[in-house]
Amino acid sequence: MNLLTVNQVGKSYEEYRVLDGMSLSIKEGEIYGLLGPNGAGKSTLLKIISGLLSFDQGEVKIEETSLLAQPLEYKKLIGYVPDHPFLYNYLTAREYLAFISGLWGINEKGLIEGVLSTVRLAERGDTLITTYSHGMKQKLSIAAALLTKPRILILDEPLTGFDPPSAKFMKDFLREYVKAGNSVLVTTHILEVAQHFCDRVGIIGEGKLVQELDQLGAFDSFEDLVISVMEESA
Repeated sequence: MNLLTVNQVGKSYEEYRVLDGMSLSIKEGEIYGLLGPNGAGKSTLLKIISGLLSFDQGEVKIEETSLLAQPLEYKKLIGYVPDHPFLYNYLTAREYLAFISGLWGINEKGLIEGVLSTVRLAERGDTLITTYSHGMKQKLSIAAALLTKPRILILDEPLTGFDPPSAKFMKDFLREYVKAGNSVLVTTHILEVAQHFCDRVGIIGEGKLVQELDQLGAFDSFEDLVISVMEESA
């Protein structure tokens, strides 16, 4: 069953067409990787799906919840984790999560402790965020995204700058997340990560979905194939 559907989405900045009839779907319980050269429209698409950027045409929905018709309900179903998250450095993790919970109108007992435990930050929850490493800040951003109990997590370059233990945690966490019937959408420039981490990948070029690939482990030269598709679509 499709959890996320993007149908014929278009986005322009003045005369420049960033997305031109973009369509894709992500199934329940899968990790979907979005690949493409710089300027292909990946970041724009993520921001649109996350409800952070308007679009000119088309439809985006999670199951039957439409971004245009039911924006608040839709946004609660999405958790967006950017590659460089904006955090309030002079709050502690617990204070920051309490602030984000308040913005959403969430007052669920034990929720903050639960998400801190999930991302393994409970012991550092009373430490100022300014002292956190890049990996810890990414984990805190994930914890904040989990507060609304989203069905889909969107991560922009999720493993960039991670040390091996943090990278393993991220992979294990996301696998458990999709096992619960949720889905993950990631972008990455590291093709090895895409091949061994994602269930399917979509390659975009010039604002459109050019090709989708599955059974990624079966490719002997995944990198050459992806680069070839990118070059053909340029």
